[in-house]
Amino acid sequence: MNRLRRPSPPATSRRVTPAIVAALALAAAGAAYAPGRAAAQPADDDAARAQVLFQRGRKEYEAGDLGAAYGDFLEAWRLHKASDTAGNLASVEIATARYRDAADHLGYALKYLSLSGTQGKQREYLQDLLKQARAHVGTITVRLSVETAALTVDGHPAERSPLDGTVHVDPGDHVLVATAPDCDPAQQSLRTGQGTAHLLTFTLVKHGTGPGPGPGPGPGPGPRPGTPPPQRLDAVSIAGFVVAGAAAGAGVGLAIFSQTQAGAASAKRTSIETATKNNPNACVGAAPSADCTALHDDLRARDATANAALWTFVGAGVVAAGTLVYTFAIPHRPLGRLGGVTAVPVASPAGGGLLLTGSF
Repeated sequence: MNRLRRPSPPATSRRVTPAIVAALALAAAGAAYAPGRAAAQPADDDAARAQVLFQRGRKEYEAGDLGAAYGDFLEAWRLHKASDTAGNLASVEIATARYRDAADHLGYALKYLSLSGTQGKQREYLQDLLKQARAHVGTITVRLSVETAALTVDGHPAERSPLDGTVHVDPGDHVLVATAPDCDPAQQSLRTGQGTAHLLTFTLVKHGTGPGPGPGPGPGPGPRPGTPPPQRLDAVSIAGFVVAGAAAGAGVGLAIFSQTQAGAASAKRTSIETATKNNPNACVGAAPSADCTALHDDLRARDATANAALWTFVGAGVVAAGTLVYTFAIPHRPLGRLGGVTAVPVASPAGGGLLLTGSF
């Protein structure tokens, strides 16, 4: 049974917090090198080699040789994954700014700490170290519709923390891809920063059941029984949108024409007022002048054109609304392709409208 002594701070290391020193004193009562239940039992020679490297790494840390301590702890971890090795390795990784690796190893140490029977302050120390490490990396919580799916980050296999299933990444842009047998890959991209936390959900679907045609020869699966046919732009829909657009254009033309007529009437009114020295009753009487008669006709034409423009706009809106409801709200089967539609606006001072011709 091994019980690690509390080491003195290395003279040449970076500033080491009390939590890091305490983590190095992690007790391994009864099983200093007992692996987590998820790890496979290593060969006896690997376990013995890991113990030698672990003890040597502890002495190197106490002497301030962080580089050597890191190398020995890392090799001990590779040979034999144990919670105390993970905790000590993470302590050196934090001291040497390897925050992403430290977060991964601390997750393992906290997950399997209870196997050695140690609790209390040592768990608090490791939790404090994990908080320090995560303050420098991005933490991604991953939800997979297929729990056994493989996950990669930027093309490399991703290790999910056994503590909470999270993935730790360095700050920056990343692409995550989830894959599973017989399923289409699911991919998401995101940008992380120091201390940021993210939640990504990957929904993997069987080949051929997602959007688009499935692989292999033959048509993809058809709609389920009772499912309304997909809404498509058929001849009626296209004609409706064409009519609405043409009506709107006719309304604009009539409105412009009405403004032109209003300008002409205003000019005649000014001419009459000038000729009669601003007589307000110049056009009142049983026998108005020719100029007054022309002014009256212009005003009537202006009003008729303005009314035609208004009702053309109203008609365009009604046709557009009806076409939208028909196309997207009412299930229907396409009525066939539109052979040709021609919409010609017809406008006059007495009214306006559309001449629609076509074949279906």
